[in-house]
Amino acid sequence: LLAVIQGNADLLSEIDGEAESFTRPIIRAAERGSELTHRLLAFSRRQSLVAQTVNLGDLVSGMSELLTRTLGETIEIEISVDPGLNNARADPGQVENALLNLALNARHAMPGGGTLTIACSNVVFEGSDVADDPEMPIGDFVSLSVTDTGMGMSEDVRAHAFEPFFTTKEVGEGSGLGLSMVYGFAKQSGGQVTIYSEEGMGTTVSLYLPCAPPSSEWDRLTRPEDVPRGHGEQILVIEDDPAVRALAVQMLVRLGYAVIDVSEAAEARKVLADGVRVDLILSDVVLPGGMRGPELAEEIRRSHPDIKIIFMSGYPTDAAERNGFLDIGNVLLSKPFRMRRLATAIRKVLESSPTTVS
Repeated sequence: LLAVIQGNADLLSEIDGEAESFTRPIIRAAERGSELTHRLLAFSRRQSLVAQTVNLGDLVSGMSELLTRTLGETIEIEISVDPGLNNARADPGQVENALLNLALNARHAMPGGGTLTIACSNVVFEGSDVADDPEMPIGDFVSLSVTDTGMGMSEDVRAHAFEPFFTTKEVGEGSGLGLSMVYGFAKQSGGQVTIYSEEGMGTTVSLYLPCAPPSSEWDRLTRPEDVPRGHGEQILVIEDDPAVRALAVQMLVRLGYAVIDVSEAAEARKVLADGVRVDLILSDVVLPGGMRGPELAEEIRRSHPDIKIIFMSGYPTDAAERNGFLDIGNVLLSKPFRMRRLATAIRKVLESSPTTVS
């Protein structure tokens, strides 16, 4: 559903520039819905982080309305963003999740109300700065600090704050996973998180994320003029959902590809058996008729070893790896995806040899 909503809004933006003011909120809402869905899957499947170039100031501003509604009228929110703030390299959905967790913890620490200050700034850690904390990485970082005017933490509570399932809340009011998830996310992203707190003096939790390179690959790919186009290559689309299939066909045609579309594996076999030239197959992982995507990929490679294959699925990448799906050289495109991401994946696969695709 999100793929259809996001994809058609994306196409409308391409066709009608004046519609962008209307399609942008639709695309953003679909992206957030996608992030939420993947976040829920992450609890059971340990989804991989999708690192991107993130402006923490913009992210915080975009969440201000949500935070105001969530925290209530008794808590005043102040936002401070340093001029010249660098971009961070992190998973934006997980940054939002971390900020929301920290804000909820701050609300719990201020039952009678108070002030929540969210600050974003550039930080450089050198060897001498981290002498007392061997886990603190060295280099350029962007910090996201959340400060409350609440009751603060005792030394004992502060020492256990990042431990899974540790909580000072009443039974049923919290899982004790909030800060441990923030800690795990920070470490996996190549950063760190720290706590400064004194009883009766409030608490500051600072999340440090690595700076993004000024000319990162992500920045290059997000420029509209850099969307890679096709040169008439023929793509076979296998997708049983008519709306998703129609969307994929529209995207591919606009990108300059010739397209044949079918709804199931049996129809795909017939196309290939008829000797039709196919340069690449774009297929859903879960197909009707009892055929799984990996099985179809192996069958096709036996008879047509030169055909490249991209699969699209709502499953996270880690789940696919554990199922053995990526062990045979398949490329997985997670739904929902935007046209630029589809275009980039196709060119990467078409221009690579079978032994180098990953």
